[in-house]
Amino acid sequence: MANWELSRFVQTLVKFNVVPGSNLLQALLGQGAEAVVAKKFGGQPSMGKILVVGGDRPENQALVNELLGRGYQVRWAQVTVASLADISILILCADLAPAMVQSLLNIARQEPQWRSPQWNLFDFRQNTPALAQLWGAVDDVVMGGVSQSQLRLVPTGAIFTGTVSTENNGGFASVRTQTLANPWDLSPYTGLRLRVKGDGQRYKLIARSEDRWDGVGYSYSFATTPNQWITVDIPFTALIPVFRAKSVPQMGPFNPQRVYAIQLMLSKFEYDGQLNPTFTPGPFQLEIEAIAVYGGEPFAQIIALNTTTTLQEALQETGIPYCLLHYPQGVTPQNSKAVINIIGDRQAVNQIITHSP
Repeated sequence: MANWELSRFVQTLVKFNVVPGSNLLQALLGQGAEAVVAKKFGGQPSMGKILVVGGDRPENQALVNELLGRGYQVRWAQVTVASLADISILILCADLAPAMVQSLLNIARQEPQWRSPQWNLFDFRQNTPALAQLWGAVDDVVMGGVSQSQLRLVPTGAIFTGTVSTENNGGFASVRTQTLANPWDLSPYTGLRLRVKGDGQRYKLIARSEDRWDGVGYSYSFATTPNQWITVDIPFTALIPVFRAKSVPQMGPFNPQRVYAIQLMLSKFEYDGQLNPTFTPGPFQLEIEAIAVYGGEPFAQIIALNTTTTLQEALQETGIPYCLLHYPQGVTPQNSKAVINIIGDRQAVNQIITHSP
């Protein structure tokens, strides 16, 4: 029998505010203000990067500054680009030549993920100290086991890694977020999306709709391919209510309106005593680029500013949701900021909106 580590057990309980006085103990253990960090996440998902394409003109600079001021991730390109793979919204400025506009629309049409856009819960490529503090390990040490894991942030994303052991009747390792003070409202969307690279083992994602430490979670198992990036789409309807690896169907379907925590797990067990068919004890590694949501009502992924409406036909031909902002009197540094009102507005999809002076 392997030696069980009481200190790791205590650190886990303190990390997740399970025991009274956790805030004081966190300071003594050097874990930081976990409750404060948990308030920085949740609410509404965030979109990815916005690409603004246009020349070095005052109205374009004003638009970029306004977007940055609102906290958006923005890239400003003054020449055409080769890929839109990491872009959520494309903004075409009014000064672009028709040939460049058509080139960008062709690129957008060929990007597969633009047929199913996503909104990020966690973009691990944009890692911060707060993001690192939000996540912590919950391994089988909580039931006497000796498995160990961590979520390590690197420039390309996050790595869920460690060693899982079946000693002492254990057999799982996991990482999860703190319980969010402001839970995610994911009700406008269809499901969760993971971008991961695994080691051939079968992992679980668990979403929690309760603010309890040891409550019911909604679980989905997914296979990985060794050293290959894959996208895993998890419809909310596919999430199974579980309590300690036992299904509890009487708890009903997943409620996406209040999501308090997200967890990733490698376990010896599937559900109700069934074994994970690909489980192998020992070292493991799952790289994660992002955890996001997808689906729901479309939003304008292409926003075009123009002094005429002739661009509408080309926009329609892409099959991608768009909004054409019509400026008959020309675009200025002041009126270019009207783009802000279109971002994420599902009522503006496939519309021409004329901006009057």
